[in-house]
Amino acid sequence: MIVHLDLREITLVGHSMGSGEIVRYLTRYGSNRIDRIVLLAGSVPFPLKTADNPDGFDRGFIDSMRDAWKRDFPSWLFEAEQPYFGVGLPGCNVSTKIGEWTRWDMLHTSFKAVLDCYETVIETDFRDEIRKIDVPALIIHGDSDQSMPMEISGEKSTQLIPDNKFIVYENGPHGLPMLND
Repeated sequence: MIVHLDLREITLVGHSMGSGEIVRYLTRYGSNRIDRIVLLAGSVPFPLKTADNPDGFDRGFIDSMRDAWKRDFPSWLFEAEQPYFGVGLPGCNVSTKIGEWTRWDMLHTSFKAVLDCYETVIETDFRDEIRKIDVPALIIHGDSDQSMPMEISGEKSTQLIPDNKFIVYENGPHGLPMLND
């Protein structure tokens, strides 16, 4: 689409798993039309714990999450809503309607797609690709992100992307883009 519309001087912005989409776009198509990128509460570079990535999520935790989703995804969404939006944290104000809309959106997404996307986000290792990013990157992450902790994503991205600026939002949850403040 970028080539078809002859777009240039683009800023790509990706939240959560969208950060992987940006990295993969740059890997496949290069940066000649891209001026900069923004990774907002991103999921890159590699959230799974392995021998060479000891700070990632344990496989057992990931499997238990998938099992909980398969047992009762609607209840899990309801329980995860408050941590996702940082309910109770200073400066984290989200209307109840935003929470309802987000749950509605997730409940109307193909469950197979939800499971497959989660697997891809967790198991794709972008470390080699992210080192090759050759445009400036703004990395924004909340220090209270319970879905994708800053220590395994935002901080690691800043260590790997050559030209970046890292902004940490105090009390910022994973749903940072939805906050009213």
